[in-house]
Amino acid sequence: MDIKELIEMGETQSVEFKESLKLRDEIGETVSAFSNSDGGTVIVGVSNKKPYL
Repeated sequence: MDIKELIEMGETQSVEFKESLKLRDEIGETVSAFSNSDGGTVIVGVSNKKPYL
């Protein structure tokens, strides 16, 4: 699955969108949570509100 398809599907339990690198604390928390579970994908530069782009 490519990144465009991931974005079109929206956020899930294993896919998180972060609008900006300025949210580094939130990104760190998400990465930590993913590393303590089954993994996941953090996509920076995408809003979590529709339309995503």
